[in-house]
This record gives sequence, structure tokens and C-alpha cells, in this order.
Amino acid sequence: MLQILIIDDHEVDRILLQKFLSGQPDLKIVGIGEEAYDACMMLNTIKPDIIILDLERGHFAGTEIIPLLKQKSPESSIIYFTHKEDEASIRRAIANGIAGYLLKFNDLDKLPYCIREIYRGFSYMSPKIASKVLKICSDLINHQNQGKKGGDLQESAEILPSTISKTELNIISYIAQGRSTREIAEILNLKLGTVRNYISSTMQKAGLRSRTQIAMYALHHGLNSLLEEKKKRRKGRGDTEIERQP
Repeated sequence: MLQILIIDDHEVDRILLQKFLSGQPDLKIVGIGEEAYDACMMLNTIKPDIIILDLERGHFAGTEIIPLLKQKSPESSIIYFTHKEDEASIRRAIANGIAGYLLKFNDLDKLPYCIREIYRGFSYMSPKIASKVLKICSDLINHQNQGKKGGDLQESAEILPSTISKTELNIISYIAQGRSTREIAEILNLKLGTVRNYISSTMQKAGLRSRTQIAMYALHHGLNSLLEEKKKRRKGRGDTEIERQP
């Protein structure tokens, strides 16, 4: 049973979430709080699978508390469940490491599915938010390619930390393709825990905080196209398509 922590400074929304999610047979609410202090205190004793977050008031408004929550409970994934849909809020949420982004006014019915998908290793966003994220990615890529002749993929790849291994590079590509952790483990013939360790290591090396950031990082630097070219070259030489060694 998935353990859920609700942190929301709107009383009506807390009550609604508690009632709605309590009706799901595989979800268990293990805590409810209305401010950042509540979240920090509860995370001293519980480590939920998912934290549903919306704080609009106080010192840690918006998504500013997320790094602290991740520090106290690194294995917990965070869903930002909010009314905000402006680009600045989306950028901050992604930068702070959210795993899901849903809008309160039309995504309540999607929340249980979102929780389950995130637990499986995916990220999940409201369709309205996803379309804006794609625009943000497009803007980043266009900005990066300004002044470059043809957007040199090899030059883009050199931005990656030199300590990232071939396996980690493959995993970045698969995350950007929308693959779950379990699917990546099956493709690379690795244990699920090993893939999770690779993902954590990759995020640490690249200074990233979530799978969403990894996907944006790959798209921003053209890594998907570069990896496809490398795979084609390996096939042409008769090499194995998927690198299995670190």
C-alpha cells in the first residue's frame, strides 16, 4: 500500500484530498499538515512514498520547501498540486525536483493515477503543464543553438560531466524517452535497485534533482540525437546495441 503525506495550507483542499484518496484501496494517508513546519516534523518519523504539496503562504511558499523535504526524506516523490500554471512556477517546480505537477481545478480525478505512475518510476504532469514544459524545452534549445552552426551535437555532449559513464548516458536517454525505472532495468538487463542507484548517481554528477530535470537536460543538450547516432555507428561496426558496462 502506497503511503501518502498531504501538505496543503487550504483547509477545504486538505479535507477534499483526504476524503478522495482514502477511497482508493491501494493508497494510505499517513499524515496531513498545513504548513512547512508540519511537514518537517512528520518527516522525522515517517517516510511516505508520495508527498502531495501546495503551500501558498509563509516562508516556504510555492515549491521552495521541496529541497528541504527531499533532504529529510530522499526516497519520497513530490507532487505539486496547485492552482498555479504560469511559466515561472513551472520552472521553479522543475528546478526544485518535483515528480508530478497537477492543477487543482481540473486534475483531481487524475491524482490517483499520477501517484501510481510516479511510484512506478515515471514523472507525470497535467496536459496543460506538459504543453508549457515542451515550450520551455523548445525555448532552451533555440537559445542554446543561437550562434552555432547546425547546433553541434558533439559540442553539446561535452557539457556533460566527464565522470558520467556510458550506462548512465544510456539511462539519461531512456528517461528522456519516457521509460520507467523498471523498463530501463529490463532493457539494460540490470536489477531495479542498480538502475535507481545509477539515476541517483547521475543526478548528483549533473546537479539535477528529478527525472523531469534529467529529461529536460537530455533534450536541452541534444543527447537523444547524439546517442541514436552512436548506436547506429555501433551497429555498423557490429557492436552490441546497448552498452551494459559502466
